[in-house]
Amino acid sequence: MKKLPVRFLSCFAIVVMIAAFTSLPMRAEPVLEDVKSAGLVGERYDGYLGLVSAEKAPNDVRQLVADVNARRREVYTKMSLSTGKSLTMISGLTAQKQYELAQSGVFFMDAAGRWYQKE
Repeated sequence: MKKLPVRFLSCFAIVVMIAAFTSLPMRAEPVLEDVKSAGLVGERYDGYLGLVSAEKAPNDVRQLVADVNARRREVYTKMSLSTGKSLTMISGLTAQKQYELAQSGVFFMDAAGRWYQKE
């Protein structure tokens, strides 16, 4: 039987953890999904939420984004410590997974800071 390289297994473990993370209840919070649908909040390229239109976002939406981002950072940090992979790698892989799972119409920010809607 052929042995899989450690690097492959390590990356596989990260993908499994990310898949578990993206299915956590905090991703599916009804209020979060509502503000995403309304175009107030979107997913950023770095695995965190962002305000699509900061001037239109009420304070409770700003607080929601801050709370979710704090929880995400906590999860990313734990994943980083348990796998030895960088926080940037973990959050970036999660951003990719969020994009794959998102419905059309959800806003995403690219690395240049531009917002676009998923088709």
